[in-house]
Formats: sequence, C-alpha cells, structure tokens
Amino acid sequence: MADSADFSEMFSKLGFFLPEAEALSTVSHRDKAKLPYLVVGTLVCTIMFFLLAASLFFQKFYMMSGLVFTAVAEFSVALGLVKKGRIFAGSYLSTAGLIVSCAIVVFFAPYYPTALICYRNAFFVVMMALVNQLVSFKRHQLYAYFAASVFIWIIAILTVFKPLYNGVSSDAWGNIFINSMALVIGNLLVMILNSFSFKITSKVEEDEKQIQEHLNKILAVVEESKEGLNIGQQLSESADTASRSLSRIEEFSRYLTKESSTLSSETLIVKHSGEEISQQASNMRNSVQSQTDSISQTSAAMTEMSSNIQTISKIASAQKTGMDAIVSSLESQRSLLSDLVQQVGNVKKSSDGISAFVSTIDDISSQTGLLAMNASIEAAHAGEYGKGFSVIAQEIRKLSEETTRSAAKISDSLKDNVEIVHSATGAVSRFATYMEQSAADMRTTLDAIEEILSGISEMSQGTQEVMVSLQKIVDESNNNAGMVDTVAEKIETQKTSLEHISGFATAVNERAGSLDGILMEIQIAIAMIQRYASENSIVGERISNALKD
Repeated sequence: MADSADFSEMFSKLGFFLPEAEALSTVSHRDKAKLPYLVVGTLVCTIMFFLLAASLFFQKFYMMSGLVFTAVAEFSVALGLVKKGRIFAGSYLSTAGLIVSCAIVVFFAPYYPTALICYRNAFFVVMMALVNQLVSFKRHQLYAYFAASVFIWIIAILTVFKPLYNGVSSDAWGNIFINSMALVIGNLLVMILNSFSFKITSKVEEDEKQIQEHLNKILAVVEESKEGLNIGQQLSESADTASRSLSRIEEFSRYLTKESSTLSSETLIVKHSGEEISQQASNMRNSVQSQTDSISQTSAAMTEMSSNIQTISKIASAQKTGMDAIVSSLESQRSLLSDLVQQVGNVKKSSDGISAFVSTIDDISSQTGLLAMNASIEAAHAGEYGKGFSVIAQEIRKLSEETTRSAAKISDSLKDNVEIVHSATGAVSRFATYMEQSAADMRTTLDAIEEILSGISEMSQGTQEVMVSLQKIVDESNNNAGMVDTVAEKIETQKTSLEHISGFATAVNERAGSLDGILMEIQIAIAMIQRYASENSIVGERISNALKD
C-alpha cells in the first residue's frame, strides 16, 4: 500500500509531463511504473545539458554549445512524445539523445591535453549508461547503447587519445585498458540489473494475475451463494404472488358464476342474430357478383388505356430521337459559325496588316518622288552632263506618282473590305447567337419530352399496377363470394353449437360452486410456504453476515 501511495504521489507531481489517462489505459503495470523514471531522467538530462550548452556558449565554445543544444532538442522532443502518449517512441529518442551526448563529450569537449583525460570520458559514458537504464523500456535499448558506446570509445582511442600517448607515459595504455574495462563492465552490470529486474517484475505480474483470477473465482462463488441464499426471499415473494393470484381466482370464480348464467340467456339472442346474418350473407353474395362484373369492365378499359399509353410513348421516343439529331446538328453549325467568325477576324487582321504595308509603300513613294525632284534640280544645275540623269529622274517621279495612285486605290479597297468584313462579322455573330438560342430552346424541349416520357412510363407502370390490383380485387371478390357461402354454412352449424354452449354454461355454473373448498386448501398451503420462506431468509442472512466477517 505504501508503494502504491508513493507511486500515485509521483504521478501527481509529474502530471504536466505525463500523457492523458486514455493513453495510460493500454500500458502495462510494469511500464506504467517505469514511466515516472523516464520522465524524470529525460527532464534532468534536458535541464543539465541546457545549462552545459549555455555555459559553453558564454565561454565562446560555439560549436560545442550548438552540438549540446542538439542533444537538448532530442530530450525535449522525447518529453513531448511522452506527453502525447507515444511512450515507447519517447524512450527510444531519449536513448538516442544519450548516445549523441556521449559522442559530443568524447569527441568535442574542450580539455587540457593529457593522457589521463580518458577517466573523465569513461566516467561520463558509464553514468549515461545508468541514466539509459532509467529511461529504457526495452532490452534492445540497452544493447544499442552498449554497442554505440563501445564503438564511440574505440574511435576516441584512435583519434583523440592516441596522439596524447606518444612520448607521455607507459602507463597511458594501462589507463585506457582500465577505463575500457570499466566502461564494458558498467554496461554489462546495467544489462544484468535490467534482466534481474525484468524477471522479478514479470514474476510479480504473473503472481498478481493468478491472485486476481483466484479472487475473481471466489467472488463468483460468493455471488452464486448469495443467489442461493436469496431463495427464501424468492419463496416469500412467490407466496405473496400466489396469494394475489388466489384473490384473482376467487374473483374469477364469482365472475364465472355470474357470466355462465348470462351466457345461457345470450345464447338465444345469438341464435336469432345468426338467422339474420344468413339473410345478409345471401344479399352480400349478390352484391359481390355485381361488383365483380363492374370490375371486369373497368379492367378491360384500363387494358385499352395501357395500350394507348404505350403507343404515345413510342411516338414521343421517336420525336425525342429526331430532336436529339436536330440539337446535334445545331451544335455542329454553331461550332462552324464560331470557326467562321474566327476566320473573318483573321481576315480583318490581315487587312489591317496590308493597310499598314500600303501606308509604308505610300510613304516610300512620296520620298521617292521628292528624291526624283531633287535629282531633276541637280541635273538642271549640271547642264548638258545632267540631261540623261534628268530623264531618269523624271521617269522615277512618274513611277512614284503611279505607285502613290495604286497605293491609294489599294487603301480604298482595303477600307471597303474592312467594312464588309465588319458587317459580315456582325451578321455571323448574330446568326451564331440565334443558333445558340435555338439550341437552348431545343434542349428545353428535349427536357420537356424526357419529363413527358418519364411521366408516361410512370403512368404505364401505374396502369399495370392498377390492372394487377383490379385482378386481385376480382380474385378477392370471388373468394369473398365463396367465404359468404362458407359463412352461411358455418352459421347453420353454429346454431347446433350454441345449444351445446347453453348446456355447458349450466354445467360450469354448477362446478364453479365447488371451487370454494379448493381455494381454502390453497390458502392454507400458501401460509405454510410463507412461514418456511421466512425461516430460510433468516438462515441466509446469517450465512451472508458470516461470509462478510
């Protein structure tokens, strides 16, 4: 009980770092007992390595400080995983953080170069092995730490310690051997301690399960005994129930005596009613026959209507197929019109380009005419030597003027072409819009036809159901006619039965008087049962109290 109280107190103090109760419900008792040690060990490592990293940072060992902060981050994430209920993942990450811490201290810790420095590193690795024992939930975490620490130690001997031993002391290798043995033995002792602890806790859990099973069996036997001891109470309750039933029997006896006399008088009334029912049954048979004839005529009309509905459905389906083809054609035409609008737009763009080109030609022609005029002036200044050149300049000017006139004609033609293209584009666009509206109207018409077809289908199905129902009604009418005949026959038979009932009612009235003596005997037996049940209840209560003591 003291261990349980300490365990609960520890849980309450670490409540902030522990997972919710739902996550702990699936954890075994042994793992739940180790959970506080995991939290405490990881939390202490987080705080201590954080202080170490801060100290190294202020001493300007920035790389070492950053590496230690990496280990602090691992321990912090491990605490977060434990808080979220991922206990085993947090435990594995804590072991990984310890391995990383050993590597950081062994390879990167600042120290004065001496051959005896291996004592400090070996001591740190062994201490981390003890911490790993606290945070480990699985054996292979211990094996992983042992293998990693040995590997780190071997690499440290070759890279960190070996350069320090050259020419220092012959005892240096002895120190390394002693520290290596201490590291190995420390890890082995941790694993042996874990194995021994695991066996003890496993045995305790097994014994606890067996004790719980035996306790459950004892409780089951006690519950069964309680049920057996309650028989007296049940007998008493049954006796009370029997008394109440006896009262009802007495009441029923009086009622039976009264009703048997009434039954005799009512039998005569029923006999006369049966004769009237026979007459009504005959009338009903005639009515059923008339109803059957009317239903047959209605069924024939419904059959003809169903045939007409099917014909209408075929016509509507054919119309729908034609409308589908028209809509498809309209869609194709609309697509072609869209392509035509695009091509007309391309023609307009091409015309604009030609207009720009003609404008350029006009400018060139103007400049050529100006150059020809300048050439004529220069030829005039040259006199006889410039006559031939003057003739060429005049021809060039004529050619320029002809080019200007041609460009003007082309420009006018292009303007007319642009107006025609613009008008054609508008007309085609309006026609495309009309085609699109027509297609939309056709789709609406198709939807209406589909709804009509659906309604016709439902109407046809409903007509078939009505015809089936009418046939059932005809069958039921025929059955009713047969039943009417049967009822008439039963009524005749019932007259004879009523005479027997009248005699039976007289006999019941006589036998009801003999129930009084039997009821008196039953009351005496019930009183005895109540007395024995009371005694049995007292004995059962004594046994139950003895079991509680």
